[in-house]
Amino acid sequence: MTVQELNSEFGIPGKVTFYNGKGGWPYVEISHNFSKANISLYGAHILNFIPTDRPDLLWNTHQAFFVDGKAIRGGVPVCWPWFGPHNTDNTKPAHGFGRLSFWN
Repeated sequence: MTVQELNSEFGIPGKVTFYNGKGGWPYVEISHNFSKANISLYGAHILNFIPTDRPDLLWNTHQAFFVDGKAIRGGVPVCWPWFGPHNTDNTKPAHGFGRLSFWN
């Protein structure tokens, strides 16, 4: 879905808004009176958590890759369906395929 379609179907003005982020990947910004969070639809990765009148509580690097097949570095990743290397197949991605997939 495009960002416009996501906003039309799921957006809530001032509360839930979708944007195009780095690499053209969509992310959702969820706003509340006390904080806001940005979550990438690639990997369901939490990019930022910013309390009102405070700096971002999550570490991110400006050197993060935003390329299909690479995990986002920093923030809070989803490790699913396994954590660390796969226990029987070393060709599978570390921490599972969940963080290398677009979520909807």
